[in-house]
Amino acid sequence: MTRPVTQFRDADWIITQALTRVGADSVDGPASAEDYQLASDRLDAVASKLAELGIYQIGDLDLVPSGAADTIANIVALALQPDFGDRSPQGTSNIPPLPNLQDELRRMTPGKPAYGPQRVSFM
Repeated sequence: MTRPVTQFRDADWIITQALTRVGADSVDGPASAEDYQLASDRLDAVASKLAELGIYQIGDLDLVPSGAADTIANIVALALQPDFGDRSPQGTSNIPPLPNLQDELRRMTPGKPAYGPQRVSFM
């Protein structure tokens, strides 16, 4: 099924991407219903934690801006890694460490200060 290219992603996209990043979903072996439900539960927990910490507020999981959705999929994948047998330290896999991902989301939040180096130019 093809999806239209839009600026938003839904919860299904985030869950599928997270499962793909931990190797639980692929063309050869689609994710089981149990794996999908586990990822869905983790997405809910991640969304609540991000809001609780004041990092990123998700109003509707079916209308997440695409840039934020990609970062959130990485955070969900980090949360799923131990469940799929990956006990490697954060930052040693293809998924960036959690503090880097949280900083990305902070930069995407309008009206909040961005963390990290700021670029300025002087005349």
